[in-house]
Amino acid sequence: MKNKKRLGLLMGYIWMAMSLSGCATAILNAYVGEQDHYRTTQEFVFQDQLIAIGHASQTVAEYQDALVLAGEKYSYFITPAKDKDTTMTTEMLNTILQNIDLKYLQIHQPGYIQQSMRAVISRQQFENPIVFEMKKDGKSMNTEIYLVYRKSLAQIEKNEQNELEKLKFECLHSQKELQCVQKISIDLRLAQHVNNKQQLQHRFKQPLELIVFQTKQKSQFLQTAKNVALYPLAITFDLVTSPIQVVGFLSHKTPKI
Repeated sequence: MKNKKRLGLLMGYIWMAMSLSGCATAILNAYVGEQDHYRTTQEFVFQDQLIAIGHASQTVAEYQDALVLAGEKYSYFITPAKDKDTTMTTEMLNTILQNIDLKYLQIHQPGYIQQSMRAVISRQQFENPIVFEMKKDGKSMNTEIYLVYRKSLAQIEKNEQNELEKLKFECLHSQKELQCVQKISIDLRLAQHVNNKQQLQHRFKQPLELIVFQTKQKSQFLQTAKNVALYPLAITFDLVTSPIQVVGFLSHKTPKI
């Protein structure tokens, strides 16, 4: 009799263990299945052509002294990104621009950004574009840029390299050229296009293609993509242009001479 009771209890424990195991497996499968239903994608938002860079002709609240990229469709107010790894401020950026010869300054975007966005770029069939990532608010974007100062050694003035290094540029030189580089993380605020885009004094040598994308969690069962709502800054202004050139992507993570 005791053996039968022991056998019954043992069978009961085995049944309970199997039931609990099955329940846990079902929960795990459901969780994994739910995760599998979603994937991270980079969705194309819009394309623009960048034509010039400069400053707004009048003071714009919250963007006083900010650089402005002019596009055919929109303009883009540039400010140093506000994050723990960035010490650059708008004032510091303007100090750089006021103390160097802008004819020799170029703005590049690191090549590794292009590599990470290869699929979006190839779908839009653009060569060597600038790429911005739109935040969820539909107002602002973020990217990294290199300020690259390049000048023939024959044209370098006394103490010019020292002055650039005081402005936190890293400098190298070959037998023919000095090249100084500084990487900056920037935020960009979408705004309406500039009023005087047909009368700009300085333009880029060639218009530069811009691609704006947004990173999304997308359900594999939801085939219809929702359009991103854009909220450009509702202001009108003229642009006072600068001779700075925006060049596009560097082919390497750090510039090479």
